[in-house]
Amino acid sequence: TQTPLAACAASNGKIRIWDHHRGRCLRTLSGHTHAVNCLRWSGDAALDDTILVSASTDATVRLWKAKNGMPFRTIKSHKSSVVALHL
Repeated sequence: TQTPLAACAASNGKIRIWDHHRGRCLRTLSGHTHAVNCLRWSGDAALDDTILVSASTDATVRLWKAKNGMPFRTIKSHKSSVVALHL
Protein backbone atom coordinates (compact mmCIF):
# COMPACT_ATOMS: atom_id res chain seq x y z
CA THR A 1 0.00 0.00 0.00
CA GLN A 2 1.05 3.59 -0.59
CA THR A 3 1.84 6.00 2.21
CA PRO A 4 -0.55 8.98 2.38
CA LEU A 5 1.59 12.12 2.27
CA ALA A 6 1.21 15.65 3.55
CA ALA A 7 3.62 18.55 3.11
CA CYS A 8 4.31 21.70 5.08
CA ALA A 9 6.62 24.63 4.48
CA ALA A 10 8.53 26.99 6.74
CA SER A 11 9.90 30.49 6.79
CA ASN A 12 13.45 29.08 6.72
CA GLY A 13 12.90 27.63 3.23
CA LYS A 14 12.59 24.01 4.36
CA ILE A 15 9.77 21.70 3.31
CA ARG A 16 8.79 18.59 5.24
CA ILE A 17 6.96 15.61 3.81
CA TRP A 18 4.93 13.67 6.34
CA ASP A 19 3.22 10.32 6.61
CA HIS A 20 0.04 11.86 7.97
CA HIS A 21 -1.40 8.55 9.20
CA ARG A 22 1.56 7.93 11.49
CA GLY A 23 2.42 11.60 12.15
CA ARG A 24 6.00 10.96 11.12
CA CYS A 25 8.30 13.20 9.07
CA LEU A 26 9.63 11.16 6.15
CA ARG A 27 12.03 13.71 4.71
CA THR A 28 13.07 17.36 4.77
CA LEU A 29 13.58 19.13 1.45
CA SER A 30 16.21 21.85 1.24
CA GLY A 31 16.84 24.18 -1.67
CA HIS A 32 14.91 27.39 -1.18
CA THR A 33 16.92 30.19 0.41
CA HIS A 34 13.91 32.12 1.79
CA ALA A 35 10.40 31.37 3.05
CA VAL A 36 8.25 28.93 1.11
CA ASN A 37 4.90 30.58 0.40
CA CYS A 38 2.96 27.86 -1.36
CA LEU A 39 2.94 24.11 -2.01
CA ARG A 40 0.93 22.05 -4.48
CA TRP A 41 0.86 18.35 -5.26
CA SER A 42 0.85 17.33 -8.89
CA GLY A 43 -0.89 13.99 -8.95
CA ASP A 44 -2.00 11.77 -6.10
CA ALA A 45 0.07 12.50 -2.99
CA ALA A 46 0.29 8.76 -2.21
CA LEU A 47 1.77 7.60 -5.53
CA ASP A 48 5.44 7.08 -6.29
CA ASP A 49 5.50 9.41 -9.30
CA THR A 50 3.96 12.35 -7.44
CA ILE A 51 5.56 15.77 -7.81
CA LEU A 52 5.54 18.47 -5.15
CA VAL A 53 5.76 22.03 -6.48
CA SER A 54 6.93 24.84 -4.18
CA ALA A 55 6.96 28.62 -4.55
CA SER A 56 9.19 30.88 -2.50
CA THR A 57 10.10 34.39 -1.47
CA ASP A 58 13.48 33.62 -3.10
CA ALA A 59 11.68 34.16 -6.47
CA THR A 60 11.92 30.51 -7.51
CA VAL A 61 9.54 27.65 -8.15
CA ARG A 62 10.97 24.19 -7.48
CA LEU A 63 9.72 20.76 -8.51
CA TRP A 64 10.50 17.82 -6.25
CA LYS A 65 10.02 14.06 -6.55
CA ALA A 66 7.97 13.23 -3.47
CA LYS A 67 9.21 9.63 -3.34
CA ASN A 68 12.85 10.57 -2.66
CA GLY A 69 12.73 14.32 -1.95
CA MET A 70 15.06 15.13 -4.82
CA PRO A 71 14.62 18.41 -6.70
CA PHE A 72 14.57 18.01 -10.46
CA ARG A 73 13.72 21.46 -11.77
CA THR A 74 14.10 25.05 -10.61
CA ILE A 75 12.27 27.86 -12.38
CA LYS A 76 14.02 31.20 -11.93
CA SER A 77 11.99 33.44 -14.24
CA HIS A 78 10.43 35.61 -11.52
CA LYS A 79 11.92 38.89 -10.36
CA SER A 80 10.28 38.85 -6.91
CA SER A 81 8.50 36.55 -4.47
CA VAL A 82 6.30 33.82 -5.87
CA VAL A 83 3.21 33.71 -3.67
CA ALA A 84 0.80 31.34 -5.41
CA LEU A 85 0.64 28.28 -7.64
CA HIS A 86 -2.09 26.85 -9.82
CA LEU A 87 -1.67 23.48 -11.50
